[in-house]
This record gives sequence, C-alpha cells and structure tokens, in this order.
Amino acid sequence: MKKGTLRKSFEFTLVFFVIITSIFLLEYFKSAQIRLGIITCLTSFYIVSGVVYHYEQKNLKISQVMEYFAIGTMMFIILSAIYR
Repeated sequence: MKKGTLRKSFEFTLVFFVIITSIFLLEYFKSAQIRLGIITCLTSFYIVSGVVYHYEQKNLKISQVMEYFAIGTMMFIILSAIYR
C-alpha cells in the first residue's frame, strides 16, 4: 500500500471515528449545554478536516470551502434541533 493511501485511510477512519463517538456522546449526555458543545466541536472538526484535506491535496477552491461551511451549518442546525 502506498504511503499516501495509508494516510488517506487513516484520515477517513479518524473522521468516521469522531462522528460515531460524537453520536454516542450526544446520546449519553442529557445536558443541553454539553450537547451543544459536542455539536459545535463536531461541526468545526468536519469543516476543518475537509478544508485541510483538500489543502493537502493541493486542490482547495473557495467553492469547496463554502460547501463545507454550508454542510457544516446544516449539520449544526439539524443536530441542534434533534438534540434539544
């Protein structure tokens, strides 16, 4: 396996692990403030990891940054509505 392929696999596994862990934490904690903090961290992690990934691939465009912000914002709104 190439070194780049191994790194990509690790990055995608990390993102998957963070999302799954966040879902479990959202189910575990019942405090609205803690849940909001988890959702904020998850959303920020999603946006930053996506932008960093494309930056490292040297194909980052402003449209991709805007897309990650838009999806992150929708994700924040939906999760905030579900986990009140």
